[in-house]
Amino acid sequence: MFNKIFTLIINSLIIILTSCSSPEPLTYLVFVDYSISASTLESNNKEKFLANLGKTWNSMIPNEELIIYPIHLLSETATPLFKTQKPIPNGDLNDRLNSKSSSTKFIELLEEKVFDEPSMSHDVRMGTNIYPILRKIKRFQDNTNVSVYIVSDMNHEYLDEQLNKTFSSYNSPDPYTHAEHKIDSLGLRSSLNRSDITIAIPGSYRGDVNDELTRASIIEYWENLFMLTGSSVKVVDL
Repeated sequence: MFNKIFTLIINSLIIILTSCSSPEPLTYLVFVDYSISASTLESNNKEKFLANLGKTWNSMIPNEELIIYPIHLLSETATPLFKTQKPIPNGDLNDRLNSKSSSTKFIELLEEKVFDEPSMSHDVRMGTNIYPILRKIKRFQDNTNVSVYIVSDMNHEYLDEQLNKTFSSYNSPDPYTHAEHKIDSLGLRSSLNRSDITIAIPGSYRGDVNDELTRASIIEYWENLFMLTGSSVKVVDL
């Protein structure tokens, strides 16, 4: 009798455990704005960026990948600044210590690769070409769910399109209508429905006189544009 009850309990536990699906792995894409017009590298933005990415690293599950790309004049052809994968635990008593060591090493590498090591020419940093990141996100999300973290003032400045000028003119367009026209011209409507987008706006306590009159419209424009791609989007201060 006892053996039958024991067997029933074991079988029930197996059913429960196998029915609990593990979370689907994510690819974490981070885009950092290096253009001169952005304040990414000013004030205490570096410390806030490292702290936020440290939290992301600690929340990642084994084998998930984190990749960081730059935003500047040549974003379309820019390769990753940094790429890493969350290690698989050994399954022993050292896992907790190894996890802490892994987090420390991650922050050190992040600081080196993103802030200390990159040497970009002044000319490359003179522009802000943001739209190519949508195509990069799409390439990844065709194979996996994607979590995207963009650190930028989102003031696209490339060739003849400058959002600051677009939304500061007397007859500036409605942000939603402008987003509709742009996303259709890119052919990316409803194309990023497996992506969660967070836009972190860097800044300083001094504010920015150049963005004072256009920041709200630019943010509304990007919120609508990403919404039209099918992704979820939120905008926060860095």
